[in-house]
Amino acid sequence: TFPLMDNGFYSCSKTIWQRDVYFTSDEVLKIALGFGVILIIAVFVLMSIINNISTSVRLRGRELAVLQSSGMTAGQIRTMLTSENAAFGIIAWLIGIPFILHLLIAVKSDFEWYSLDFKIPCDMLAVATIMVALVALIPAIHVNSLVNKLNIIESIRNRNV
Repeated sequence: TFPLMDNGFYSCSKTIWQRDVYFTSDEVLKIALGFGVILIIAVFVLMSIINNISTSVRLRGRELAVLQSSGMTAGQIRTMLTSENAAFGIIAWLIGIPFILHLLIAVKSDFEWYSLDFKIPCDMLAVATIMVALVALIPAIHVNSLVNKLNIIESIRNRNV
């Protein structure tokens, strides 16, 4: 028999009943909270990266202005700064992925008595690679807008910052 629905009718679909049971379970709440925490951490990391790169461009304003006044175009400066961001992203990926794989193996060895089959999650590694690329690309777009606003004469004249 199927359970009685809120509207007084019996649910004639087992799939709808299973969906209702799943979405009212504690497991969905744990998953949603977990992804919420991960999302908040990702936003904080992204904002920290953008802040650091913006500060770096402001502190290097005089250097960038000298490069621009000596003949570098704005496009070449943008390419240089984007390459720096790409290098940071590649370094983060090269450090992060082996760390995560080591962590996965450590967790697997802790739960060895469950006799679980261990398989490297290649799909999650691909998602992590895409996320690292996005985290390296978004600050690069912000840096490009800062370079467009760079005033050569003011940057050279300003010696304090």
